[in-house]
Amino acid sequence: MAVQSVATKTWDVAVAGEIFADLVFSGFECWPGPGEEHFTDQYVRELGGGSAITASALAYLDRKIAIFAIAGEKDTWIRDRLGD
Repeated sequence: MAVQSVATKTWDVAVAGEIFADLVFSGFECWPGPGEEHFTDQYVRELGGGSAITASALAYLDRKIAIFAIAGEKDTWIRDRLGD
């Protein structure tokens, strides 16, 4: 009888797609109308795009994720944020 080797998988799900930097502004007294300008100092930059959101949600569910996307060579913020 031959013994079969069992390969250890390194991830459960592979996600491929686009990653975006979402710019989220809040703290407005009212919603700006067409052609109006409003100012705020409440600003957050967060990862967006379907692949980043899907990978993050699956990681939250304790799945091991591999994500395949293109990011700027010097933009370590994306890699660091995905690691969080």
